[in-house]
Amino acid sequence: MANNKIKFRYGICQNSHMEETGKPCPLCQSKQIQKVIATKDLVCSECKEKLKEIPRPKTFWEKYGTPVIIAAVVLLIGGGFCIYSLLSGSKGPQKINLVQKELTMKVGETQVITPTVEPEGEKATFIFKPQGKIVKATSGGEITALKKGETTIIVKCEENPEIRAICKVTIEDRDTTPPPTDTVLVKQLSIDGGDFSIKVGESKQLSYIVTPEKHDEILSWTSDNEAVATVDDTGKVSAVKEGTANIKIVADRSGVNTSVKVTVTKKPGGGGDEPPISPIERYGKYSGGRAKSNGYPDGTGKLTFTKSYQLNAQYTAQPGEYIQGIFENGKPTFVTYYQKDGTVTKIKLR
Repeated sequence: MANNKIKFRYGICQNSHMEETGKPCPLCQSKQIQKVIATKDLVCSECKEKLKEIPRPKTFWEKYGTPVIIAAVVLLIGGGFCIYSLLSGSKGPQKINLVQKELTMKVGETQVITPTVEPEGEKATFIFKPQGKIVKATSGGEITALKKGETTIIVKCEENPEIRAICKVTIEDRDTTPPPTDTVLVKQLSIDGGDFSIKVGESKQLSYIVTPEKHDEILSWTSDNEAVATVDDTGKVSAVKEGTANIKIVADRSGVNTSVKVTVTKKPGGGGDEPPISPIERYGKYSGGRAKSNGYPDGTGKLTFTKSYQLNAQYTAQPGEYIQGIFENGKPTFVTYYQKDGTVTKIKLR
């Protein structure tokens, strides 16, 4: 048997300029979907212009049949779900939260406000509205401080204009601290008094003149023959045994330096050189291996301090404390430092 069921086509009028009136077709303005028998021309019933064909619109039951049935079943069994929720879906954002509720900025600085919404995952298009003209805001939440003061930024959501959040902004003057000046280097060094002589067991404090007086360098003292004379970080020279040594002071960056010659002589009354003693032994009592060449601590040994002694920039040993480990030619290298409070620290000194 032939199918005599009448079929239809559907369309929308797009005639935005009717020749008679110069105005859009009323059915074009209303975007009304028109239903035409399939065997007839697909034209507008008002202006007779050709329609833009579209698929058959879904019926109510095609759109909402399943949710309505589910809602009815749920209600029948006492679930209490609302049919409205099933039909309308999400209600959109209900609350705006800010990661930063307060900002402190300097003039010219830029920061970003990061909002989120509840329920999580809801689509949200944010609007950022500064109150006043001391900051400016972009659509992405980027805030730029223009001048000193206090203000607030209201954050809204296009999807739900009833909700908002507020960020308080404090703007301070920009940092006016001048940038660091260029490094000042030493141009000239000299040691007061020039070359000198001292006797075994004596010491002499050296002083120096530096140009310019204010500079950015570190000055250090050295002796080229510590078996004869040593020098500490302050320029104090100690005579060890007869002989000569050159005492130098040098600037660490420019390399500018100068030196004097020290001659060490016997003590009055003769008797030859004093028994060998290393510079560090003037600060404590040593026991352990010694070098054959000069008798200085060498190899494994222990030094118990009788005076304060700076091991390095971090540690200064006090009387009664001691170090134990490896010594090389009178100097500790790899040692363990034992403090009075029981602290034990391994130190590499060279």
